[in-house]
Amino acid sequence: MPEYTRYPLADAANAIRMISGAQHTGKLVLDIPHTGSSRLVVPPSAVRVFRTDGAYIVTGGLGGLGLFLAERMAAGGCGRIVLSSRSQPTAAASDALERIRATGVDVRVECGDIAEAVTAEKLVAVATAGGLPLRGVLHAAGVIEDAALTNITDDLIERDWAPKVYGAWNLHNATADQPLDWFCSFSSAAALVGSPGQGAYAAANSWLDAFSLWRRALGLPATSIAWGPWGQIGRGTALAESTGMAIAPDEGVYAFEALLRHDRAYTGYAPIAGAQWLSVFAERSPFAEAFRSTGHGATGTSKLRAELGELPREEWAAKIRHVISDQVSVILRRSVDPDRSLSEYGMDSLGALELRTRIESETGIRISATGITTIHGLAELLCEKLTPVEAA
Repeated sequence: MPEYTRYPLADAANAIRMISGAQHTGKLVLDIPHTGSSRLVVPPSAVRVFRTDGAYIVTGGLGGLGLFLAERMAAGGCGRIVLSSRSQPTAAASDALERIRATGVDVRVECGDIAEAVTAEKLVAVATAGGLPLRGVLHAAGVIEDAALTNITDDLIERDWAPKVYGAWNLHNATADQPLDWFCSFSSAAALVGSPGQGAYAAANSWLDAFSLWRRALGLPATSIAWGPWGQIGRGTALAESTGMAIAPDEGVYAFEALLRHDRAYTGYAPIAGAQWLSVFAERSPFAEAFRSTGHGATGTSKLRAELGELPREEWAAKIRHVISDQVSVILRRSVDPDRSLSEYGMDSLGALELRTRIESETGIRISATGITTIHGLAELLCEKLTPVEAA
């Protein structure tokens, strides 16, 4: 048996995985190169998304979604938040601003068109007044104006294009000398799977997605999130809730923070499992086609739920535990004690998000982040939620 096995520093993750899985004999040694440079990767759970000694800019900040996120960012520890909007605050927006200020956070509003370079420069100046460093930019400004392809005009393209594209470019230039932790652009699922009548809007968001990858190639922070419609807040509320594909606000803000912690360049986030609209796109989009094989048949019944229907009720928990254990093993790459907390095994926020997505795909049941504790507890929770569904 070897006394030790050597691993290059770049392969440290595999070495640690070997130790965790007790798959090694002897000692494992990491070789640190004498020349070149190494990069320290901070565990996502330790990443400070919001800092009390930092300032943050939110474009589209006086809309329902912008104000909701500003309130959550304030609760998360932001020192200063500068909200940008083309128009003055409404009475409802003013009330929301006062609630945020009551928490002790410095909230400022600057009105202007982000498609103009001077607005971006002014936002940075206000954010950094007094020497506070600018740590984050949330570019959520946007205009949606639907039109069929034959009715798209240059003016319509300009209206959809300007806040997204010119705004992002102006913010890029204005923040060039700022120590940003993140630069997050809110894109749209319209650019990911397409959306009838939204060609101009999809094009603007596709540019944002490419822009984020371009920034990262320059070594600059950049994240683009292609959102589906949010429920309860924002422009697409009515459509989202009527189609049953709404992103719950708490779920959305959890995903937002998780993706920033994990420093993801580009992610699409939208309810897909069981969505009726998916069958329309699946005939045209290879991406959408990939989601048709989620275990759902023509009746909308998943393979797991069909199997549960053939089992006595008292055997459901064991079956569900087995399915969850398999999914957790895929995510964590190891076996897990069903009665131990998943966080003890390194299940972080992004892993929990992936597990929630897998469970929804298998069962059609949505669970909150707080429901992911142990495999045993999660199985019991799913049994409770599935019972009335199956009975119906």
